[in-house]
Amino acid sequence: MTIKTRNIADGAVTSAKLAAGAANAAAIGLNTITGAQLAGQAAAVANGGATMALRVAVVRYNFAVDGGATPVTPAVNVTLPAGAVVLGGAVHGDPAGAVTAAGAATVSIGTSAGSGVASILAVTGKASFANDAVIINTATATPFVMTAAGTVVLTIATGPLTAGIFDVIIFYALGVSVT
Repeated sequence: MTIKTRNIADGAVTSAKLAAGAANAAAIGLNTITGAQLAGQAAAVANGGATMALRVAVVRYNFAVDGGATPVTPAVNVTLPAGAVVLGGAVHGDPAGAVTAAGAATVSIGTSAGSGVASILAVTGKASFANDAVIINTATATPFVMTAAGTVVLTIATGPLTAGIFDVIIFYALGVSVT
């Protein structure tokens, strides 16, 4: 199975939609992307016909394929490009593949280059990766810019993983460019 990044269709993100999103985000108190950040993007889109490519990347960790010793570069992976602004995402535990370890293993998720070893997910205990669990990733509260292109890498500490499957879902944007 190959999982690739996808663009949102041209015209799907407009200044009006971003402004509406800003108002909705502020109204319900979202702290992932603030109303001001969305309003700023709406202004950027409105000024000069600029466009922004929003993307979703999905990486799958599967113990049977990837093993459990650190560092792990999952076989089903993507390269996040230099300059990508990583805005957030989640980790989703596979319903049939809870993460297990001989000890009290922890997992952090970052990239091979361009960001820190825990930039996508801070150190998290194996119990958090339960069947069908959803973990909000670190980049949701602390967005960052990729300084170089890099693939997703897991750092495992306090003992190797012995089983499990989970998906790392990453939301990122490529910079605003004038068309």
